[in-house]
Amino acid sequence: MNNMIVAACFVMLALLTASSCKKNDQPNFGGTADIMAEIDGISFSATLSNVALLDSTLNMGNMAQDKAQLQFHRVYKTGSFTLNKNQGLIEQINLITADGKNLSIIDGSYTIDELTKNKAKGTFQGTAYEITDFNMRTPYQITKGTFDARF
Repeated sequence: MNNMIVAACFVMLALLTASSCKKNDQPNFGGTADIMAEIDGISFSATLSNVALLDSTLNMGNMAQDKAQLQFHRVYKTGSFTLNKNQGLIEQINLITADGKNLSIIDGSYTIDELTKNKAKGTFQGTAYEITDFNMRTPYQITKGTFDARF
């Protein structure tokens, strides 16, 4: 069941990305974001491209180019949020480790600590699994996650 949820999340993300912008409302994905975290106590960091805030959705990075991709909804105010508990909208945190593991946080949370018209800063944490671990046998703890996005 969980692997169906993960697959559905990826499909929904692709559909949301493709259909979320009107012709005159195209976002500028020219921003960058710096992220840091610990994966089971091992340091992880990345500078992401393709960063934008549009219609209260913050997109940072893309898995085709970057070592991570984060997407959060409700980015119109500061606060603490639980991943994927936003009225059916799919949120995600995906990280690619130095040894090539593609991890997706299934159960986690994030904060928006600072928000201006061209910047968002916050934190994230959660339990991740490799996207090929359909039985979710090997959890990875993502802790001390931070992001600093400029768009």
